[in-house]
Formats: sequence, structure tokens, C-alpha cells
Amino acid sequence: MQKLVQWWVTATSVAFALRMIAFERCDLAAATSLAVIAVPAVAVMLFYNAVWAAAIAAAAAVLYLPWRKVVCAKRCAMIRRFDTIEYALVEASDDYRQRFETGVVLQRLSPAEAAASKLYDPQLMDAERCFFLTESQSGTRLVALAWVTGIEPAFLAGEDG
Repeated sequence: MQKLVQWWVTATSVAFALRMIAFERCDLAAATSLAVIAVPAVAVMLFYNAVWAAAIAAAAAVLYLPWRKVVCAKRCAMIRRFDTIEYALVEASDDYRQRFETGVVLQRLSPAEAAASKLYDPQLMDAERCFFLTESQSGTRLVALAWVTGIEPAFLAGEDG
């Protein structure tokens, strides 16, 4: 039973690390996920037909940009409840430096729910599609996905849950 628990902890730690990397480097995550499929297919096809191998490599190159768009659109799903996020304070920025704050995600909100909360400027809300209600030292704040610079899972931040 002890070995099973150790494997479970290791697997969840690796999954959290991959989620953090995928959030912060969505271009790299898209390229890696496409390469995991394309490279073995090209390697196998090189034994049979070099033309088919080149066609698979060309198809992977053509599909990279649409796949990258899909992967980067899913960044919102990589942030979960009770994750600690670091985000930029847009309203407190000076001309020469940007300020950042950390907070714990309480809830993910859609644009309609964020508009109903009246915690966010309606003029800035048009371009955003995902918001997070966070609790930080300065109080409860509504944070747009574009402001988030990094995530840290709850077990690394010392949170329970």
C-alpha cells in the first residue's frame, strides 16, 4: 500500500508540473504534443516510404499553427480552484515598473458572471473571456486571464484542499 501511495503522489506531482509548464509555455506545449504524434509516425514511415514520411512531416508543420491556437485557448482550463496565481496589478502600474500580487483562486467566472459581480471595469471586459475570483492579502479581486503570469498548485503553496 505504501508503494501505491508513493506512485500516486509522484503521478500527481508530475501532472501539476506539466500543467504549470503548459500554462506558462503554451507554444512549447503545442509543439511538444504535436511532435509526440508526428515524430514516431515519420520514423516508422521512413522504413516504408520516404515520400509518405515527408508528407507526414509537412502535415505536422501545417497543423502546428491551428493546434497552437487550440492549446493556447485552453489556458483558462489549466487554472483550478485553490491554485495560487501570480498576476499583474494593472491599475497600480507605474511608467517604469509593473507590480505583481499573488492570490488563491476561489472561483472561475464567465464574462457574464464577471459583469454581474461589478468588480471589473466594463470597458476592459470586452476583450477577456475568462476571469478568476481571487483572495489575496489586499482582499477579494477579480482577475482576468491575461493578467495571470504564473500558477502554483495548492499543495506547493501550503494550502489544504
